[in-house]
Amino acid sequence: MQFNRDVRPIFSDTCFQCHGPDEKKRKAGLRLDTRETAVKPSESGAIAIVPGKPEESEMIKRSVFVELEGIEERKKR
Repeated sequence: MQFNRDVRPIFSDTCFQCHGPDEKKRKAGLRLDTRETAVKPSESGAIAIVPGKPEESEMIKRSVFVELEGIEERKKR
């Protein structure tokens, strides 16, 4: 898997508005448009992407939580 070929295109549509190259718009000090910055700790100390260890990647943890939250909301309807 290569960051620029496989990962970056997914992030460009969904993440770069808040976590891209524009420092003024960036949230939580988290920059995901380069591999080097995506694997470094953010302001909170969490690491968005831990290569080879998805269970330690904050991005995976949050994505799963958001999906589970959505499932629970749909069950309530």
